[in-house]
Amino acid sequence: FTEGITTIQVRGTKKKRLKLLQEFQNHSGSPVVAIMGYRSAIQDFSIMQDWQDYNVVFDEATAFKTSSTQVHQVARHIANNADRAFGLTATLIKNNLMEGWGIYRVIVPNLFTTSKSGFIKQFCVTKMQRIKGNRKIPIVVGYRKRDVVRFREMIDPYYLGRPKHSVAKELPALTTKTFSVGMTPFQRRKYTEALSGILELGTGEEKEVTKLTAIIYCQEICNHPCLIDCEGSSEKFDALKEMLLEGGDLHNQKVIVYTRFRKLVDECIPELEAKGVKCVRVTGSEDEKERKASQDQFQDMTSDANVIWITAAGGEAINLQAAKAIVFFDTPWSAGDYLQALGRMIRIGSPNDVCYAIHLVSKGTVDERVMEVLGKKMTLIERVLGKRLQGSGSEEDDNSVLKTTSEINDIFSALQADARSQ
Repeated sequence: FTEGITTIQVRGTKKKRLKLLQEFQNHSGSPVVAIMGYRSAIQDFSIMQDWQDYNVVFDEATAFKTSSTQVHQVARHIANNADRAFGLTATLIKNNLMEGWGIYRVIVPNLFTTSKSGFIKQFCVTKMQRIKGNRKIPIVVGYRKRDVVRFREMIDPYYLGRPKHSVAKELPALTTKTFSVGMTPFQRRKYTEALSGILELGTGEEKEVTKLTAIIYCQEICNHPCLIDCEGSSEKFDALKEMLLEGGDLHNQKVIVYTRFRKLVDECIPELEAKGVKCVRVTGSEDEKERKASQDQFQDMTSDANVIWITAAGGEAINLQAAKAIVFFDTPWSAGDYLQALGRMIRIGSPNDVCYAIHLVSKGTVDERVMEVLGKKMTLIERVLGKRLQGSGSEEDDNSVLKTTSEINDIFSALQADARSQ
């Protein structure tokens, strides 16, 4: 897209990167751009920390949304030394307003208070919670409509977003479907066991279950017994096979399958391929070359690789617009991760007029509760970034609160209530 610009990709060994950075620093004449990853920036920070007179563009700016991380500190220093700083992201906030504060703390450091506690005090509804040592700390439980509007007004001069309707003619329409499935008797028994406090894995090892691990184990059991090292079938996987095999709605279609669990990908691909469904994958196990090969095979409309399995590692920075549908084997908790996953498919250049997002949801389980949590987070994102901020409804006043209480506690309590009612 550019002419007359020299680009230097800073990659390879430490020694090679040092040589490339020196080449960038000493370059004269034509404009020059150095392209590097966040991990390299951290490792080579000592070389770059005194640079001046440059512009910086941060892609996938959510990488430094958390102010306590090393990548945030390095990005902040690089931005402070730059003449101008830009951040690119499809999801300014994935879960809460503090993520937006963390990004703007790098890009426009004086926009909000630099103190996290100060930001929370100004923009969040909190309650005091007792912690170890008999101390109390404020935790965020929600946001008032007026404060969300104020947040949006403050970022507005420094936020350029392209609403979906501005490119609607070039994007496929999205239809979302929820496909309810059950669990086998074995899955149901292990699910109840996980909520009881002790879960026996297929290895014979007994695991004490906390609130957080109970939620994870319940999700794993809903997905497939293999995730807790047990043998047995999965009604979710049976439903997916039904869709993909001959006679199914997605047979011979290009389909993305999303899951948070890489082990599920390891288990399911061989079984699908044994039935003639060619699969490729992008998870945390694949290197850049393997990731690119999987993407290319899937994107090739003449290729028989009709299914690509992705985890969160494949949810960003990959184009999969050949897809007719994305099947969520399990649903991300983060609205940002959900939108990123959808964004792999809903892209300019899609050959489809209509695409489908299909959620496999085990009835009366953690799946339904995660969908509720996702709904709350989607509401927050739409209030901050969506074109329908004013569409919150006349029934809400400026003091109305969007509650975002502890999702772990909420989900665990709901799971126990669900179990008692069965």
